[in-house]
Amino acid sequence: MHGYFRARYVNIRRVPVGRLDSTGTLASEVHTGRDDASNGHFIYSRLRLDPTLRWGGNPMAGELPKVALNAQIDVLDNVMWGDNARQTGVPLFAENPSTTGIDGDERPFLLVRRLWMEVTLPVGVVRLGRQASHGGLGILF
Repeated sequence: MHGYFRARYVNIRRVPVGRLDSTGTLASEVHTGRDDASNGHFIYSRLRLDPTLRWGGNPMAGELPKVALNAQIDVLDNVMWGDNARQTGVPLFAENPSTTGIDGDERPFLLVRRLWMEVTLPVGVVRLGRQASHGGLGILF
């Protein structure tokens, strides 16, 4: 089993929150003389798991397994922390937080990105399933 957990904090300063008039100025600037801008900040994260189930072969001796089942699974992929869909009155104490992504849409809780099987034959390795695209040194791309 391999994988990682990643959390990122984003702080965006001076995001305009008012509406623009016909000249391109914020409507609140015309009437109040102050810039109606705000700061936006949020945290989002991902848990990626790369499990592998192998049968046969000896990894200590450098032998490939005869059969291997590989997967790449993302849990809460790029989901913002907290109750962003306002499902509860007090988001801090949300019992079931929403799975809102950084684009504002709901994301699946669990996503199986890749799942493939490898069979080692005397002439090479046969891979079946949804797997990563590998273009060598980039020559194919």
